Amino acid sequence: MKENTCSPNKQGRKTASFHYPGGGAKYKGEAVQRSLVEPYTDPDSNETEWRENTDTVMNWFSKEDSDFVTLYYGEQDKKPKVTEILLTNYISFRDLVEFDIVDYGSFGMLLPKPGQEEAVYQALKNAHLHLNVYKREEFPERFHFAKYEWVLPIVMYADSGYNINGEIMALINVYMDMKIIFRAFGPDLKKNHLAEPSDSIHIYTLMWKLLGVTPVPHNGSLAVTQEMLIDAYDQQPGVIKKPPLRDW
Repeated sequence: MKENTCSPNKQGRKTASFHYPGGGAKYKGEAVQRSLVEPYTDPDSNETEWRENTDTVMNWFSKEDSDFVTLYYGEQDKKPKVTEILLTNYISFRDLVEFDIVDYGSFGMLLPKPGQEEAVYQALKNAHLHLNVYKREEFPERFHFAKYEWVLPIVMYADSGYNINGEIMALINVYMDMKIIFRAFGPDLKKNHLAEPSDSIHIYTLMWKLLGVTPVPHNGSLAVTQEMLIDAYDQQPGVIKKPPLRDW
């Protein structure tokens, strides 16, 4: 996401981030042009603050000529009623694991210590009925995930209604109750249009099409989301043309 957020900067667009995870970091020396990092103690349930934050972001568009801004608020990440799967019940992190990313709810990754990959895999693959554990090269293709170089050797996800190590932030695309809602409006999008369900990877292409930006290599396809547009922009390959400003 960080690379994708910074890409418009390199093509003459003005980008910003408001409380979006990772929004204050740099990617290959490139950062968004303006960012506000969410304080650790910032409350998630203050509806007045949500509205104020939204107003601030809209002012960045209208008064500071921002082209692309990410905005995050944490209310939707409050923990629902789920059953927790504790990995420490099945493996010793101190003895077997070099690095882990297991604080994103129903999804997790592990980097075993040298020579311990098979031991970790064997200990976890049948550890819990609702925990699905894979070696990276065997992770299901439907996730569009495991081919990336930064994915760790052991990848896992929990079934709907379960989480890993007590957190919740994950969306498993095979479960209807874990799918996300996409809503968009603007001068170049159809009104009252109900799009067919699709993978979220295709939204990236749509956003960059609206911005008139050439995307970095990705797995999405504009053909999936093209139906949302009133008309395609008249843009020649390799030529960046910013869409005209219009009243919303």
